[in-house]
Amino acid sequence: MDMRMKSSRIRVCLMALALSLTATAFAAESLPWEKDYTTALARAKAEKRPLFLMLTATWCGPCKMLESQTLPDSAIRAGLKEFVWVKAYEVFCARSSSLAKPPDCL
Repeated sequence: MDMRMKSSRIRVCLMALALSLTATAFAAESLPWEKDYTTALARAKAEKRPLFLMLTATWCGPCKMLESQTLPDSAIRAGLKEFVWVKAYEVFCARSSSLAKPPDCL
């Protein structure tokens, strides 16, 4: 394989990766996540709604797949519309007041 063909294949792969990451980011942004657990819990109590708590991790492939492919599905979202949504990450830092953001204290 000549260098030009190899370079073209690499570019195509990089563009495909960029598109898939962009699609994942748009899907995740459109989901109705609350900013943190405390806010979500208060809202759920005030509105007398159940809490949808997604336990996740920055390294969890199945979690990312759930968030990018399953949760954006209109049928899934319709079934979960009565819930208040919040994410809890794999590590909780005592200095952080929120479970909903990956802690930056590691």
